[in-house]
Amino acid sequence: ASELWRVDDFPGGRLLTVFAPHEGGRIHAEAWLNDDDPSSIQLWVCPPRDGWGDTLPALDYPLDELLFGQILARGSGVIVHSASVRSRGRGMLFAGVSGAGKSTLAEILSREDDVVVQSDDRNVIRFVDGKPWVFGTPWHGDVEKVAAGGARLDRIFFLEHGQENTTHAVPPAEACATLLARTFPPYWDAEQLAAATDLVARVTEHVPPERLAFLPDESVLRLLGIVTEDRPVGPVDLAAVARAVLERGGTFRFRARGQSMTPAVRDGETLEIAPLGDDPVRFGEVILYEDPGRGLVVHRVREVDAGMVRAGGDRSPSKEESVPISVVIGRVIGVASAPNASQDSKGSTTNR
Repeated sequence: ASELWRVDDFPGGRLLTVFAPHEGGRIHAEAWLNDDDPSSIQLWVCPPRDGWGDTLPALDYPLDELLFGQILARGSGVIVHSASVRSRGRGMLFAGVSGAGKSTLAEILSREDDVVVQSDDRNVIRFVDGKPWVFGTPWHGDVEKVAAGGARLDRIFFLEHGQENTTHAVPPAEACATLLARTFPPYWDAEQLAAATDLVARVTEHVPPERLAFLPDESVLRLLGIVTEDRPVGPVDLAAVARAVLERGGTFRFRARGQSMTPAVRDGETLEIAPLGDDPVRFGEVILYEDPGRGLVVHRVREVDAGMVRAGGDRSPSKEESVPISVVIGRVIGVASAPNASQDSKGSTTNR
């Protein structure tokens, strides 16, 4: 694989070099970071071989994120793999690995009028006037409705899979280690790594993190204090959430209910759904589609013909139904025995 970037130490500072593998590995940009003035950067960008065109993409990916990370690594902040929102002046951070439910939760929260999603994938924590704040970044994930700005950090959650909406406290040492593991510190630099660790420890002292398991419906809003008990809530359209995530290229997970796909998919197992993309629906694969009366259905494809899909469960091969390809939301790419947070509270939108 071609080298994408590197950092070299020199007396008085560091030189960040970003390469262009698609142009033979030549240098795309160089940035000088002065040790005496951490806020100052000298940047040189080499023009592409076919010219700039109508724009000047000086801070394209990954140069922008690398520069941002280098500045923050000097002790002023950390980038966290997370989703964040602000509501009524309060900032909430939801940290988690890929597939933990950051985009799903952000999609649900984005439907509230007084909630602003700052980012569903990368956020920055910094101290402002001695208090931790959370800010969004340009590097969002599947949710397109994101916004610049920040808010004072009020709560931190570590997302995990579960069967109901619950939160529980995290011991201080574990909280610090878990949050640090969700950041992108410069592991190659002992001094900057120590600064990032110290900052994360200060953050968790100010805002003790909690673990959060949630269901993909509006009931989680009460647990988070977004809505009050006197407001009626109901389940969100899980099919709409699934479509929104998959149409943007993400993956969607939920817990299967029922026995129709036994033994390939058993009751309670977690399914990972990927978008169809440009690949056609194929004979023998397991798909997720929407049925107006039953919600989301997982069945195996028996036949594809003239815009229609004939599908049925593995347990009763004789029971089949034909549905338009247009109602097929995605294909199953993974099955796990652990329960997943992406499950509705009534079990009405799962495997049948």
